[in-house]
Amino acid sequence: MSEHGYFQNAKAVSSLNAVAMHALRVLVRQPSDHTLLAHPGLSGDQIHARLLAVVTAADSAEFASMISALTSRGVSHQIIANTHVPQLARTLGQAWADGTMSFAQVSIGCARLQGYLRQKGLNWCDDAEMRAAPKGSVFLAVPDFEQHTLGATLLAGQLRANGFSVTLAFHAPVEQIVKMAITGQHNAFMISSSCSETLALLGATVQRLKHAQPATPVILGGNALEQGSDFLLRTGADHKAQCWQDVVSILMPASVNENTDPFGR
Repeated sequence: MSEHGYFQNAKAVSSLNAVAMHALRVLVRQPSDHTLLAHPGLSGDQIHARLLAVVTAADSAEFASMISALTSRGVSHQIIANTHVPQLARTLGQAWADGTMSFAQVSIGCARLQGYLRQKGLNWCDDAEMRAAPKGSVFLAVPDFEQHTLGATLLAGQLRANGFSVTLAFHAPVEQIVKMAITGQHNAFMISSSCSETLALLGATVQRLKHAQPATPVILGGNALEQGSDFLLRTGADHKAQCWQDVVSILMPASVNENTDPFGR
């Protein structure tokens, strides 16, 4: 392998590692009630096992067929996206960390989960909440120096399901992020980051946002949060969040009930 090819491959592996490890900490909480996964004739674990098999299968039609089968039997896209997708993301991430799945399997699985969410266009969120007067507005960005969008997409849906307006900016350069952020009236700016290598760039992005609109708090999410207890000090951000409840508690401290899920069940 040429030196150029070696470094291209190393970069690809590093990028996938960021996606897979981020999936371990995807920004939704592990559901404690397995009745959410109920399906006639199948347990939650069985559904998870079947979805994991088809999401990593060579034939993409198998995953689409499984989704159709679930919805035809009464499993809503809300449940699939809000419960199954996070669980699958965590499993893929753990499999990557443990070395039990190949580069190709994890890459295919993450891509299909992302594709499913994009295909549904976040229509799996609670329509009633989204039509109601928003409780607040969040600008959520994944900068162009990052690779992942799966966790951020899920987080956006969780917040929308709780009645928040969310503006998304995926793989956008810093200048575009700042321009989009200050155009609207947002209660918070949030940046999702997974790579420790981008900490300096992340800090620079935070500073640009704070310079443009000092009164709006900046929240950071993603597994870059694990870069030490002084993470906020090093980046200049105001808050950090690892799940939708953290974001809501920052914006509406008295409103979060740890015993509820995003759909009020």
